[in-house]
Amino acid sequence: MANRNVAYHYTSGFPLEVKNKVLQTGEDITVFIEINFRKLSTITDFRNIWDKYKIKYTISKDYESYKYQIQDSLGPGNRLNPSINPVVLMVKVPMNVKDKLLTISIQEKQSPDVFYFDIPIRETESGNYDFCLFNKNGKIPVFKNFIHSTDTVILRSLSFHSEEPELEFHPFNKSIALPPMAAIPTSANDFDQSYKVKFSPNQRVVFKEPGYYYLPSGNSPSQGYGFMVVENYFPGVTNPMELIDPMVYISTREERKNLLEANNQKLALDQFWLKINSQKETARKLIRSYFENIESANAFFSSHKAGWKTDQGMVLAIYGPPPIVYKNWDLEVWQYDKSVGVENTVFYFARKNYLKDPNVWELKRFNEYDRVWYGVVELWRKGVINR
Repeated sequence: MANRNVAYHYTSGFPLEVKNKVLQTGEDITVFIEINFRKLSTITDFRNIWDKYKIKYTISKDYESYKYQIQDSLGPGNRLNPSINPVVLMVKVPMNVKDKLLTISIQEKQSPDVFYFDIPIRETESGNYDFCLFNKNGKIPVFKNFIHSTDTVILRSLSFHSEEPELEFHPFNKSIALPPMAAIPTSANDFDQSYKVKFSPNQRVVFKEPGYYYLPSGNSPSQGYGFMVVENYFPGVTNPMELIDPMVYISTREERKNLLEANNQKLALDQFWLKINSQKETARKLIRSYFENIESANAFFSSHKAGWKTDQGMVLAIYGPPPIVYKNWDLEVWQYDKSVGVENTVFYFARKNYLKDPNVWELKRFNEYDRVWYGVVELWRKGVINR
């Protein structure tokens, strides 16, 4: 896996979308896999999936290993959900594969191309949790890191608890990613404010208040299970304030101040983009391109805050989806060529041992990013979509 370009993991609308959830259940580890086959939107019989695709999994020591400890096919017998597409598959693996890498491979039978999706099996990926969100039927876990404020879910207990647990509720704050050449990384004060929320495990519930909910593990309060609750339109952005905030990456302080203080923020937004390019159609393309990046960032990188506020989301907002991505246990490398910016640029993201959230990837910052970063920002401000 370490030598495979998996940029399609962050490509919106790619024909295959794979999500997973790894849970320790009794003496086994259960891996739930959700696959969305976008080419099969009109499929009426789930068995047709296996007529068109080969789906396999392997378990290896790490991302560099070429040897498989376990390998097998995934077929209709692994199917868990009654719906046809996306399909949810389940595979149980023994406990001795902890700290190993499970890889899903999917190949369309009429094509030589094989696409790979990594699923690390280790506690640092899952948050070492004793609970997990499931759908309202309690059979299938929630695969995203967020749910909507109208969703009915069950927060299922995965181990015995003698006391009724309490959730920590953290309101969303204004913390956003700092530029790649900043001397300090993104602010780590996202959990300063919190409230206790009681809930009844294993029962249907609707979390109506948007924010980040965190349930400390019984083994370690610094690790646990967290999820976001968001408005129904998320990962999209709709109202003027949500359109203004993500523009922090391409607007000046004065421009942002004017947008925030405008009596008619929608009109002020339109005028901002028309100032960049007076041609209405081109301005529309600019708006659509930028906020498609913001929506993709929200879909891919949301964890304890909206994805566009994270380091990875910031880079995707400005540079667009990365054309080359390499992964390892705790490092991701994104490579962009000259067609995206002023010159070839490489970004390094390291997994951070972040309190209350195991899904934080922090950009390695360098002063050298200064020139290339502002060069691409200037392309936006000149109304050039160079993609």
